[in-house]
Amino acid sequence: MAEPDSVICHPIVSCESCGSNLENIGCEHKTKHQVFDIECTVAVTEHQAEHKRCGCGHLQSSKLPEGVSAPCQYGPSVKAMALELTQVQFVPLKRAAEFFAGKFNLPLSQASILKFTQEIYEKLKNWENKTKQDLIGSELLYADETGININAKNAWIHSVSNETTVLMAPHFKRGNEGIDSIG
Repeated sequence: MAEPDSVICHPIVSCESCGSNLENIGCEHKTKHQVFDIECTVAVTEHQAEHKRCGCGHLQSSKLPEGVSAPCQYGPSVKAMALELTQVQFVPLKRAAEFFAGKFNLPLSQASILKFTQEIYEKLKNWENKTKQDLIGSELLYADETGININAKNAWIHSVSNETTVLMAPHFKRGNEGIDSIG
């Protein structure tokens, strides 16, 4: 990286061969060794809403940012990571909850992850409907299915795509019955 987040210089203070002091000797050249790593931390932002009473008796409360609605809640990065784990990587809910507890000391419940899934489903309904119409109008479609386990029952993830769009959905039946059921 042209501009790393931090630079640590490892100076030479003495000669390994003769023991002479090298602190005041100029450096001929430096080699750079970059280490790429991930820092996993939980950031807690506290939003404080003021409440003031006007001389007219009206109690006014300050407005909080959009999405800040509860005394304690998970932020968009936690939700996105939970959805990535469970909906893209297909990590089971229990294991995803254990991941958050073990890696971040964040007690994210399976019910919370399900709630995040429902929230994103509601937000993506219009996209899904538009995608289905786009696929229906395509000259050429690609379709496939792969087996998965849902609540200890065999199921399939059906995939239908064209050159630019992919739609995947689970169903307990293979073939046309599963594809037709997802529209």
